[in-house]
Amino acid sequence: FKIKVNDSTVYTVAGGSTGATGVSTAVTLATYPILAAGVQAAITVEGDINSTTAAGATYLANLDITQVKRLSTNDLVDPSITATAANTLTVSTAALAVSKNSSLANMTIVAGLSDAKVGSFNLNASSTENVAVSSITVGLTNTTNISNLMLKTSDGVQLGSVTTSPSTSNVVSITGFTIVKGTTKTVDVYVTTNGSTTGTEVASITAVSATGSSSSTTVTATGLTATGQTATLSSGGTLTLALDTTNTPVAQTLHSSQVDTTLLAVRLAASNAENIKVTTVQVSTTNGVTSLQNLKLIVDGVQKGVTTGLSNGVASFTDDNGLFTVPQDTTVTMYVKGSTTSSGSIASQAVAALALDYVEAIGSSGGTKIKPGTTLNTTYTATDTDANGAAITVGSTTGF
Repeated sequence: FKIKVNDSTVYTVAGGSTGATGVSTAVTLATYPILAAGVQAAITVEGDINSTTAAGATYLANLDITQVKRLSTNDLVDPSITATAANTLTVSTAALAVSKNSSLANMTIVAGLSDAKVGSFNLNASSTENVAVSSITVGLTNTTNISNLMLKTSDGVQLGSVTTSPSTSNVVSITGFTIVKGTTKTVDVYVTTNGSTTGTEVASITAVSATGSSSSTTVTATGLTATGQTATLSSGGTLTLALDTTNTPVAQTLHSSQVDTTLLAVRLAASNAENIKVTTVQVSTTNGVTSLQNLKLIVDGVQKGVTTGLSNGVASFTDDNGLFTVPQDTTVTMYVKGSTTSSGSIASQAVAALALDYVEAIGSSGGTKIKPGTTLNTTYTATDTDANGAAITVGSTTGF
């Protein structure tokens, strides 16, 4: 128990000597602070709270100054100050609540992926005091072909060591992880899968060892019955092709020497397993060999690969490093544009059409080669309809 004036201690005594509830205790200061005339002074009463004090207990200090010495007149007087009560303080213990991070949805994970996020949880500290976490116990529903369990905060800081061979219950010891009072920390669960991993994985936090940073009292976490997201383990991503009927041009008449005309638009949709990196696109033409040239592959307004021509009615765009990437659970439109040949080469009145023959891609996470069809003139939907563009009729070359 201490009394301070302007942050200087003027009285201190063991707490048991200050009096019981409802009892006024007069004390004589050990040192006599000087209060300057016309200047406000701050008087504080401080005390330590025993670790065994029950939550909900209250403390209230009242202050009355009963005697002062006036320096000018050199006399002792009672300043007749009315006893003033401070605010009531209620004892509260630190609390920690664990919950599923609802901002992360269920996910699909490619088998053979390192550091795959399979769960995410929020740890919320109450406003009483900071909470120091010393261990987190993580449960896994699937441990077959699973390795390298690891915890990270949402900002990428690893917590504790990697558990190389995880079991259904894993204690991860942690140092230096403190949750500031009144705030939330997100903890993510990562594992490594191999190429044979199947089924689903559901992570959970089943126990947390923590203490109040100031009080050093044990903090009992709540919400430990909550389970995390469901991670479906997949052998690889898929890529679905469909004619973009909105952006593919309608039948029309082209003239010689037209430049960068849209000939075909195809929608490529990646599943939610992984990003898909497209490495090869092949198109073919009917009656367009002498009429079409300088074919370009366009995605998001940017040319992909190099400008190419038709050889035996076929044009290929290839880049082993990837022509473009279709992000997981996303659809992009791929355009093929081309120019017509000069009036001396164009096949007048020929009806030409451009079709998508073949696409090859690689799963960005698992590295699996993906082929939406394995032969030329591959079908692009379940209805076995080729992704053909509009018929193009070459008009008269008179005057060109």
